[in-house]
Amino acid sequence: MNEYLLPLFLFGSIVLVLFAVSLTGVLILQRRRQLNHQFEKKNLEISYQNDLLSTRLEVQEQSMALISEEIHDNVGQLLTMSRTYLSILKKQDNNESSQSLIDRSFTMISQAVTDLRHISHSLNGKMISEMGLISFLEKDFEHITNSLGLKFDLQVIGDDELPLTQEQNLLVYRVIQESIQNVLKHAQATEVSIILNNSTDTVDVKITDDGKGFEIEKLNYNSLGLRNMLHRAKLLKGELKISSTIGNGTEILLHIPKKPPSNG
Repeated sequence: MNEYLLPLFLFGSIVLVLFAVSLTGVLILQRRRQLNHQFEKKNLEISYQNDLLSTRLEVQEQSMALISEEIHDNVGQLLTMSRTYLSILKKQDNNESSQSLIDRSFTMISQAVTDLRHISHSLNGKMISEMGLISFLEKDFEHITNSLGLKFDLQVIGDDELPLTQEQNLLVYRVIQESIQNVLKHAQATEVSIILNNSTDTVDVKITDDGKGFEIEKLNYNSLGLRNMLHRAKLLKGELKISSTIGNGTEILLHIPKKPPSNG
C-alpha cells in the first residue's frame, strides 16, 4: 500500500500544480481581455468625444461662414449704397453745415464698411486657406492696429508656411484670434508678440502681451472662449498652456506635434 501512496501523492501534486498553472493562465488571460476591452472602450470614448467636438466646431465654422456671407452680401451692400447716396447728396447740397454732417457720416460709414469687411473675412475660414495663415494674420493685425492702436510683432522661425493642413491652420488661427480678443477685452495692453516656431519637431505658437496680467488661479476654465481654445488644441493633438502674473502680462503657448513624414 505504501508503494502506491508516494506515486499517488506525486501524481496528485502534479495535477494540482498543473491545475493551479492553468487557472493562473486563465485568470491572466481573462484579465488581459478585460484590460484590452477597457482600453478599446476608452479609445472609443476618446474617439467619440473628438468626433463630437470636431462636429461642434465644424457647425460653429459653418455658422460663422453663413454670418460672413450675410454681412458681405447684405449689410455691406446696404452700407455701400448709403455711402453712394451720401456722395450724391453732397454734390446737390451746398449748405456748409450739411456738408460737414455729410462728410462725417461718409467717414463713419466708410469705416463701418471696412470693419464689416474685416469681420466678414475673419469669420470665413476659406479666406485663410486662400491667403495662407501668415499673410492672413499680417492683414488681420494691420487692421486691428489701424482701428484700435494695438501693436503687433509677428515672427516666424523656420519655414514661412507651417507644416499643417488647412484644417489645422484654421484651428491655429481661431486660437490666436480668441487670444487677441481676450487681450482687447481684458489686458489693457499696448503690444502683442506672436512667435510661430516650426524649426523643431513641434509647431509652437507663443502669444505674449504687455498687459496688466491676472492671478492664474482665478482663470475661468468654464468660459466659452477658453473652452474653445482648449478644445481646438485637443483637436490639434497639442497642448495649450497659459501663464500670467499681475503686472507682467500674459503668455499663451500652443505646442502642436508635426505629422511624421510618410514613407511613401
